[in-house]
Amino acid sequence: MGVLTLDNCTIKISGHLDFSNVPRLWNESLPLLAKIPEVHFDFTDVIDSNSAGLSLLLEWVKLCKSQNKKISFENIPAQVLSIARVSGVDKILHLNVIRPF
Repeated sequence: MGVLTLDNCTIKISGHLDFSNVPRLWNESLPLLAKIPEVHFDFTDVIDSNSAGLSLLLEWVKLCKSQNKKISFENIPAQVLSIARVSGVDKILHLNVIRPF
């Protein structure tokens, strides 16, 4: 089960990111994202993930872009990075700040 917690402008994700919980995590993230002007996601405590986790990250990028918010990711799970590289979307998920396009 994945869990989101907000600490200042950092949303910490823990547990598993998979098809069973990504839709719930997306819905839970929306009010958190509405509270902060820029967002930093920390995946340090994610145990494992699959392509659903990548989809979640891409949706966060899309949302932040539409709201002109800065977004950054830290400690993206290796599984997610591998899937991103294979699918050709890894350039969207820089480990440093992603600025609005």
